[in-house]
Amino acid sequence: MRELAGTFLILVSMAGLAIGGLWAFMKAAGAEVDICRAGEGGCTSGWYYAVPILVAALVVGAIGIGLVRSKPQRN
Repeated sequence: MRELAGTFLILVSMAGLAIGGLWAFMKAAGAEVDICRAGEGGCTSGWYYAVPILVAALVVGAIGIGLVRSKPQRN
């Protein structure tokens, strides 16, 4: 069960890294990936969304790898 949970977390991490990485790449390449609300002035930079997604994905991936690599405890 521990390995299954770890594998699931690794897969979730990979999806987060793909989404966050693509968003960061598009922002760095100059694409308009900012979040703008209709009727309000100003926009929120895409970096404020890409960086937390990447950090969360790295943390979740590290937890998943830890679960997969940990040895089962014997009683």
